[in-house]
Amino acid sequence: MRAATFIFLISVPCIAVASDLRGVPRVIDGDTLALGDVRIRLHALHAPEMDEPRGREAKAALAAIVGRKPITCRAVDRDRYGRIVADCQNADGRDLARAMIEAGAARHCPRYGRRDLAELPDNGLKLPGYCQ
Repeated sequence: MRAATFIFLISVPCIAVASDLRGVPRVIDGDTLALGDVRIRLHALHAPEMDEPRGREAKAALAAIVGRKPITCRAVDRDRYGRIVADCQNADGRDLARAMIEAGAARHCPRYGRRDLAELPDNGLKLPGYCQ
C-alpha cells in the first residue's frame, strides 16, 4: 500500500502557484507581465512576439489596457518556462486577455481553454502550433 501511495504522489504533477497575485505590473510583451520578479503569462492568449510584425503594437496595447494601476491575477498553471499562467484583470475589473483580443492585438489560444474567448475575432493573427 505504501508503494502504491508513493507512486501515485510522485506521478501527480505539482503546480505550486499562488491563488491571487496583485500589484502594478511591468509589461514584458503582448501576453506577459511581471510583478516584481514574478513573470505572468496571460491564460489562453497569444500575442505576436516582440520581433514579429505587430509585436511592439501588442505590447503597447497591453500597457494601455493595464495603465499604471494594480492588476489582480488568479493563477491557473505554470508554463514550461516557469511563468505563472493566470487570468488577470485591470484596476477597472476588465479581463486583460479579452481586452487584448477586442483591441485587435492578440488572439485566443484554443488549446488552453477559455471558451469565453472563443467567440472573439482572430484579428488576422497567425496562431503558433502550440496553440492549435
